[in-house]
Amino acid sequence: MEGELNTVKTDAREQRERADELSAAMDQVKQSLGSTNEEQLDRLCKVSKEAEMLRRQVGNLGDLSTRMMDLEQQNEALKKHLYSANEARRSLHNKVQDLRGSIRVVARIRPMLSHDEG
Repeated sequence: MEGELNTVKTDAREQRERADELSAAMDQVKQSLGSTNEEQLDRLCKVSKEAEMLRRQVGNLGDLSTRMMDLEQQNEALKKHLYSANEARRSLHNKVQDLRGSIRVVARIRPMLSHDEG
């Protein structure tokens, strides 16, 4: 009987030690996860707000990407237009230079001769 009593006491002591270990582990889990529902709810709200903000930023990036592609296409069209305008300007400039040279040849003034004086 005495042996059984000692066995029961030993088992009881082991069970109490195990319960203390489990209680300590549970406290650690509570601290790491937030011991109250309010703290968890606050964290959830913060995460939800951040997620919404990130969704908006991703949407804005998509809009900006589309806008950038449109501007790149517009830039290419303007480059082509500038190139053709420069070609036309060069052509007109060359024609003006040719006409100036022709006018000089047609309107050449001869030097005065000695019998023209007077």
